[in-house]
Amino acid sequence: MAHALNLEPSRIVWMDQVHGGTVRIVRRIGVGGVLDACDACLTTLSDVALCVRSADCLPVVLRDRQGECVSAIHAGWRGLLAGIVLNGLNTLCREICRPPEDILVSMGPSIEQRCYSVGEDVQEKFKTVYGRGARRFFRRDGQSLYFSLMGMATWQLETAGVPTPQIQPGMDCTACSAQEFFSFRSRREDGRIATFIFKDSRDSRAEVVRRILK
Repeated sequence: MAHALNLEPSRIVWMDQVHGGTVRIVRRIGVGGVLDACDACLTTLSDVALCVRSADCLPVVLRDRQGECVSAIHAGWRGLLAGIVLNGLNTLCREICRPPEDILVSMGPSIEQRCYSVGEDVQEKFKTVYGRGARRFFRRDGQSLYFSLMGMATWQLETAGVPTPQIQPGMDCTACSAQEFFSFRSRREDGRIATFIFKDSRDSRAEVVRRILK
């Protein structure tokens, strides 16, 4: 993986993802490895790749227009409920003193609403935390209830002040495209999609790279 990214292994940062709301900041080079329990991380360092591993959950990467900071976020329904996307956004904005209007967002492949059935308790939990407006991201079909991870994440970002045109949605459903992506719901396999973002010291842009991990 380090060879594919053209980076030293010590510059690749993974997270011990726990479906929570914790964000960690990478402040020094050579910290490569696994960060303690968290579902978002960010850095202002160049050539330090932040990684999200997913197999249905929503990978979200953020960067500011000026290229000062990048962030990687792992967002399943529990993380969204805990505010992980908002926590990641707010932490990035505080770190570089930039408003949400300056942030660019890219979402990766995840399970789409039509394939993601959840229990009634999930809807009730979101209504409790986010109010009745959260209901728009749940759709009933017969006895089943379906939830939109991407819809909820987008709504949270827009509500926080990120302009809609600056949010790039994921275009692929992991469950529908199980031959191309890993999907825990569809295939019950242990593989993961790895989404990386890093500031390339040779270029002012942030690089986003995805790989399939087996």
